[in-house]
Amino acid sequence: MKTKCLTVFLLSLLFVTIFLGGASTNAQAQSEPDVYVGVHIGYGDVAEAKELIDRTASCANFVMIGTSRIFNSGPKLNETFQYAYDKGFYFMSFTPSLPYSGINSSIVGRNEWLQYAAATWGNRLVGFYEDDEPGGKALDGKSNAALGRSGSGNGTVVPSDATEAAKNFERTLSSSLSSARTIDLNHSSYPLFTADYGIYWFDYKGGYDGLFAEFVANYSRQLTVALVRGAAEVQGKQWGVLIGWKYTPPNAPPYLESGPEMYDDMIYAYNSGAKYILIYDANEGWTGDILLPEHIQAMQQFWQYVQDHPRQSFPVSTRTALVLPDGYGCGFRWPGDKIWGIWYQDETSEIINNATGYMLNHYGDKLDIIYDDGLQPGSNYGYSQLLYWNSPDAQPTPSPTPTPSPTPTASPTPSPSPSPSPSPTPTPSPSPSPTPTQSPSPDPTASPDPPALFPGEYVYFLVGIAVGVAVPTGIFLLRRKTRKAEKNNIKIAPQNSDNVYGARG
Repeated sequence: MKTKCLTVFLLSLLFVTIFLGGASTNAQAQSEPDVYVGVHIGYGDVAEAKELIDRTASCANFVMIGTSRIFNSGPKLNETFQYAYDKGFYFMSFTPSLPYSGINSSIVGRNEWLQYAAATWGNRLVGFYEDDEPGGKALDGKSNAALGRSGSGNGTVVPSDATEAAKNFERTLSSSLSSARTIDLNHSSYPLFTADYGIYWFDYKGGYDGLFAEFVANYSRQLTVALVRGAAEVQGKQWGVLIGWKYTPPNAPPYLESGPEMYDDMIYAYNSGAKYILIYDANEGWTGDILLPEHIQAMQQFWQYVQDHPRQSFPVSTRTALVLPDGYGCGFRWPGDKIWGIWYQDETSEIINNATGYMLNHYGDKLDIIYDDGLQPGSNYGYSQLLYWNSPDAQPTPSPTPTPSPTPTASPTPSPSPSPSPSPTPTPSPSPSPTPTQSPSPDPTASPDPPALFPGEYVYFLVGIAVGVAVPTGIFLLRRKTRKAEKNNIKIAPQNSDNVYGARG
């Protein structure tokens, strides 16, 4: 009886091996690279993926398969992964559609394929990409994840405050990721990733193991890194960047920024500590690639830089963390960016915005941004210091008012004081970021009188004094100039379209 069972077991393993293309059980784990560099392909089929791997083989070690033509087909995904493996690449794909339909209607289940993947490619298969931009969808009102549920379960209700909205979002996201693991990955140990353009802290809290923060449009790279790096540092997660579209139709192509700009972004991400640096490659309609020779050249120059220069990242012990209020789900993308896509900014937001602008300017690349969310008293989490958003040390200090010189007595008539020179119109920053809004007005999607975001009394430090402070990081503090800045940004890729960098067919 034991012999018969053993025979059946061996035959089953043989069937799985033959079906999946002759899996090798000798995949050797390698030490992971210091940085994963590559392309997220969002178009085409196996042939296009292979061509892209060949084209970047001299300047990359990673590829992300984001086209459904491949990841929704077991044989195609196996073929593409194997090709990348043979070329020395690490790789990832959107969560594959499991179980796979096999030859002659046979089915290979989740466990069998995951066992095959681990045995064949080892740690070269880094993880899987699940969903797309969940935080951004919440910020832009394209998801109800931050809203509560009505008693009947059929409707939504506005949360009482931002902390409740954060809990709603985290709970919804956690349920979604748990379902993905159950349905597609069967509780495998492979980490789950996504790309996003805001509220990274809450993406991690919802269950993601890694995030690709999007370098797109003219949003502040410094602010983006401070937010995602701080979230990853405190929560023990992985992070990287995805360089996506700078321009959108009808002002595209070129879609991507220039080669020199891309090179600078890659260098900045690398020296900031990014574990992953990816370029998004797909046009509108996802029918072809958008990488120009100048972009490949930028990748080659960056690859050489990595070989020649160890990272220059600042250790966490030398960095300062700005602590924002618990649940403050703001995207910090432009003047008046809503909180959780529900509330307009208010006086509290003005203090937070002033603090963020001042701290980015004062601490530069040594600043991370975290949240007052379960922080343990007495712990700095490895940072040199934590400064809270409403601390005097986190706010810009006013310049002392000069004492006017006395009028000389010898002059019978004092010379008229010169009129102050008008402030020069600031050039629109290459990175819109937090700015106080005009007077708050009710959100048509919210209740007629939305509750306060953060109940309680606050000491409003230096309200209005920071107006006019020059902040080269892109924090707009001159309210009357923000409309012009927004107008000048109309050609820049918005980060509020559905699945901009997601799976493509």
